[in-house]
This record gives sequence, C-alpha cells and structure tokens, in this order.
Amino acid sequence: MKKTLFIIAGIFLVLFGLLAIFTPSETKKTNWIESYQTNGKKPYDLYIFDQELDYLSDGVSYELTHLDELDMTNDEAKHTALIIIGKVNYFPESVREATKKFVAQGGTVFGSIRSEDYLVEEVIPSGESIHKKPIALSVLPHKAHQSIAFKDILSLHQELPKAVKPLGYVHYENKKYVNYVQFQPQNALGSYYIHTDPKVFTNYALLNEPNYFYVKQLLFPLKDKEILVYNPQKNYENISDSPMRYILSQPALRQAWFILLIALGLYLLFKSKRTQRKIPVVEPPKNLTVDFAETIASLYYERGKPHDMIQKKIDHFYYTLRKNWKIDLTDTQSGEWIKFAAQKAQLTEEETKELFNFLHHSYQNKKATHKDLTQVNQSIDYYKTKATLS
Repeated sequence: MKKTLFIIAGIFLVLFGLLAIFTPSETKKTNWIESYQTNGKKPYDLYIFDQELDYLSDGVSYELTHLDELDMTNDEAKHTALIIIGKVNYFPESVREATKKFVAQGGTVFGSIRSEDYLVEEVIPSGESIHKKPIALSVLPHKAHQSIAFKDILSLHQELPKAVKPLGYVHYENKKYVNYVQFQPQNALGSYYIHTDPKVFTNYALLNEPNYFYVKQLLFPLKDKEILVYNPQKNYENISDSPMRYILSQPALRQAWFILLIALGLYLLFKSKRTQRKIPVVEPPKNLTVDFAETIASLYYERGKPHDMIQKKIDHFYYTLRKNWKIDLTDTQSGEWIKFAAQKAQLTEEETKELFNFLHHSYQNKKATHKDLTQVNQSIDYYKTKATLS
C-alpha cells in the first residue's frame, strides 16, 4: 500500500513539474499574433475595445449569444447595431442569412474583419471592382514610438459602385485608398459600415490617444443604438449546453482539467492491481437478556398484583441465600437462623430478626400494596448489600 502511495505521489510531482516547465513565464516576449480575442490583453486583442465600447459608440453594448436575437421588428432593428470585428475564417450560412435579414429590416452592421471569407465580398455585389491587395507601409506596428501605421492595411479600390459611399481613406505614397465605406443593399432599410483593417480596434492601437478618437469617429453611426457584439470565436450554429463549455473555453482551466483526467487515469491503472480482499467485520450477537427481563418486569409491575410480586421477590431472595451459603432455609424465624444471618451481614440480632419478621409478615399479607412492595424491595437490597450478596 505504501509503495502505491509513493508511486502516485511521484506521478503528481512529475505532472506539476511538466506544468511548471511548459507554463509561459512572465518574462516572455510580446505576442504579436493577430488573435483578436475579446478578453485577451495581447497587442492585437480587443480587451480595451470591449471595455470601452459603450463610450466609443455612445451606445449600450451586449454580447450576441444567439442568432435569434437578430430576429426583430423593423422598429427594433432601426435602433440596433451588430459589430463584427476580428479574424474569421468562415462565416456559416446561418450567420450570413441572419445578418442580411437584420440589415433588410433596418439594422446596422459594422464590420472590420481580416479573413479569407471577407465580409465586404458578402455585402457588395460580386463582380464589382474590389481591391484586397495588402499595402506595405514603411512603419511596422511594433515600433511603439509611432502613432499609427500597420503593414497590412486592406483597402478598397477607388472605383467603387455608386451604392458604396466612401467614408474614410488611408494615404500611402501621395495616394489615398478607401478603407472605410457605407453600403446599403437594394430594398434594405439598414446599412453596412465596413472598415478594412481590424487592427485599429486592438489594444495596441487604442492605447494611443489619436487612434482612440479615430475609432470613436468610426463608430459614430452607432450612436444611441443598442449594440450586439458578434464573437468570431463562438459557434452560433450549435452552442453546447454542457457545464464543461466554460472550463474548456478557458486555456488555464482546460489545462487543469486534462491534467486531472490524466492523473485520475494513472491512479486507476495502479489501483487496478490485485489487492487483498477486505475482511468484513462480524459483529457479535447482542445480548438482549437484560432488555427482555426489564421489559417483562415492567409489564409485570404494571399489570401484576402487589402480594404476588412480594412473594416472588422474597422467594428469589431465599433462593439467593441458599445458593450462596449452601444452607437449608426452612425456618427463618428460628434463633439459630437469626444468629447466623446477623453474623453474615454484620448486623445485630435485633435488626436481623426485625427484618426477617417483616419479610415473613409481608409474605402472608394478601392485602399488600405497592408501598409494601417498595419497602420489601428496599429491605432485601439493604441486607444483600450488608452481606455482600449479588
């Protein structure tokens, strides 16, 4: 048993050692990956944007939990906006249809997405002139002393359809490129607002004051609206109701959960070895004689006659004297017996004679009461105590 415990303790030490080795240290290098995590605090995450969204837009924001929330009346849609910012590899068909219906009913969609499945291709009719070629700027984003400049700004070509209204530009080599547009589909009551680079909404950009107010200007069309925030990392087609959903969505909790499962599996593996069968504890039979006697005595006392109980009590007392002293007890009134009984109990002959006379008189008294029974019992107990009889 001790050997097994040492093995299990060793396994846990190894697991925690591996966890300490592979856990990133606080001195790690800055992660410049464009992850666009809502709760992330890396340079290209959206934590600041998420916390400041109500102020930036002068509206009230909520996270979109289900696509059914976009199904609303025209009047409700008119005062509602949907924000889609981040990196999306694929837009499910259900999301496409929900956003199109939402805009048709009067809703506003603000999108800034870095994706192969670019949102602009969804909202502007296919075949129109759209330029997606990355433009390399001279200043890289990790130069913190610069105000704002990104090396992969996606811009739209200047030759846009008439239905697409340019709202903003990016300048490069004395030329300007459209990077912010408004588009209202035909027969739709709402509009799309498309910005070509989501980096301007990241932590790195918003920490710079000019960029902060630039984003506030971009979000001006959302003023006084109720804003639903689309989370690209969320599965809106099949949301699990499992209580493990939150644990598995958090890296630290997910790692701890898998370590726990591995440790439990190893414990069961070692515990599965043959061990000695436990010997069951056999309780000895309980002696219920005393309980039975007390029950019978109580019933007899309640329903029996005092004279009958006095006779049985005295008979039992005489039986105890015969058994312990091995004598023939036929006459308890004789002088020899009184003298013998007095010596055994260290009493005077007068006291002994008085006691046995009382017992003899009580034995003959057919009108005895419960009080007489109590006195008989006390007299017998007194003598047995003096004579050290059990």
